[in-house]
Amino acid sequence: MVGLKVGDAPKYLKQICDQRFELVDAFFTALHNKPFASGSQVDGPRAQQELLVLAKQVGGDFITGLDIVWSAAPRPVDPTVFGNN
Repeated sequence: MVGLKVGDAPKYLKQICDQRFELVDAFFTALHNKPFASGSQVDGPRAQQELLVLAKQVGGDFITGLDIVWSAAPRPVDPTVFGNN
């Protein structure tokens, strides 16, 4: 599960909602082309860094960070505006 951190979420909510499927597609494509080991202490931070760069390219610089949870049955750490995408 990848959660986006946005500095001013209310200001960018519409833009995030409009781009959510492009972001999901970009993440899936990147992870398919270059998979990371699930739960890896080494790959986890590297995946977070690489996917943040990708998220900013697709979504915009208002994305300030990512939370990544490695799980066979992912659930958001916090409530999201999208549910589970």
